[in-house]
Amino acid sequence: MTAEHEQAAKAVADANAERDRIAAETATAQQSGDALKQQAAQLNDQIAGRKAEQAGLDKQVGDLRAALASLTAEHEQAAKAVAGRQCRARQGCRRDRGGPAVQ
Repeated sequence: MTAEHEQAAKAVADANAERDRIAAETATAQQSGDALKQQAAQLNDQIAGRKAEQAGLDKQVGDLRAALASLTAEHEQAAKAVAGRQCRARQGCRRDRGGPAVQ
């Protein structure tokens, strides 16, 4: 084999080695990309689950606030009723007698 042929053969071998290296890197990158896509899908599922959980918690908070408002209103009505009974038991509470006014 002549020197030119040897150089050409070496160039072909080097090109083939470079092609194989690039193919291996491409396969590795593809696997990494696939793994990242899978991880992104899992994270999206987690986010969706947490959003659903948050919506449920928000509803519970709303329900509890409504219940608290209702109980507070009932408590205020009961307190007024008790105050009214106490005034009537003491012969009435009127503004002109200096006691609390009952409505």
